[in-house]
Amino acid sequence: MLKFVPEAWGPQVHAPSGSVTRTRTGPNAISFTSEAYYAILLVTPQPERIMTLNSDKRNVFEAPAATLELVPQGAELFAEWRRPKENYLFALWPERLRALAIAEYDHDRIDFAPPASGQTDREAASLAQLLESEFRRIPDESINEIYVDSLLTVFGTHLLKRYGSRPVRPSRARGGLRTTIMSRVDDYIRANLAGRIYLADLAALAGVSPTHFARAFRQRTGQPPYQYITKERLRLVAELAKDHSLTIGEIAAKAGFATHSQMTATMRRYWGITPSDIRRGRVI
Repeated sequence: MLKFVPEAWGPQVHAPSGSVTRTRTGPNAISFTSEAYYAILLVTPQPERIMTLNSDKRNVFEAPAATLELVPQGAELFAEWRRPKENYLFALWPERLRALAIAEYDHDRIDFAPPASGQTDREAASLAQLLESEFRRIPDESINEIYVDSLLTVFGTHLLKRYGSRPVRPSRARGGLRTTIMSRVDDYIRANLAGRIYLADLAALAGVSPTHFARAFRQRTGQPPYQYITKERLRLVAELAKDHSLTIGEIAAKAGFATHSQMTATMRRYWGITPSDIRRGRVI
C-alpha cells in the first residue's frame, strides 16, 4: 500500500490492519491513486501547502503541525510542499476498516467527512507518536507486529468516530472481561504463541469490539494485550531455553518471534537477560 513512497523518505512498518511510514524529505511533490484509505498527519508545519483531491484545482493553505488529511479509497491525490517536511502516512485496508466499523458501530459503511484544510487532530498525533519506538528499532530489530496492529486498530477507530459521516452508535458491551471469557482468551494466546495473534481476533473471541476489548483487558490484567502476549512469549522462551536439543533459532520460532535477534533484544529489554544466559544456567 505504500509502494509509491520512496524508500529514502523513511522507514515503513506493516501489519494486517495496514501500514505506516514516517517520512522526512525536502521540498518535493507526490501524486498517487489510493488503493486503500490513507491518513496524512503532519509532524512539521507547512506554510503554503498545495493539495488537489479528485480535481485539477489546487488548494493552497497553511498547515500547522498535527494537521490531518484523509484520502478515501480510489481518490487521486497530488500534494506539494516547499519546505522540508516530516509526516506520518497511515494506510488502512478497506476490509479491515469495514470490519472495524461493524464491530464498533454496527454498520459497514466507510463514508468519511474529510477535515477542513489545515485542521489539526491532537488525538491522532498522540496515537502516531506511540509508533516512534517501533520506527527507532528499524533496521536493527524486528518490529512488534502485535503492537503496531493494535495501534492501527485504535487509529482506525478514531477516524471512524471523528470523521465518519454516519451517526456513531457505541458498541453495546460494557464492563470488564468475565473470568470465563478471560480464561478462553488466555488459552487462545498460549495455544497460538508460535503464530500471529491480533487484537481483532482476541476481541472476536471475547464477543466485544476491539477498542472495548483493549480497555477491558487492561483493566483486568493491568497491561495492554500486546505486552501481555510478549511476556507470555518470554516465559515460553525461558522454558524452552533449558532444552539443549533446540537451537536458539528454533526457540524463537516456537515462541512467535520473527528472528532470534528480536527474541534476544526483547528479553534483554524486559528482563535484562538473554536466552543464552538462561541456557547457561546463569539465571532462572
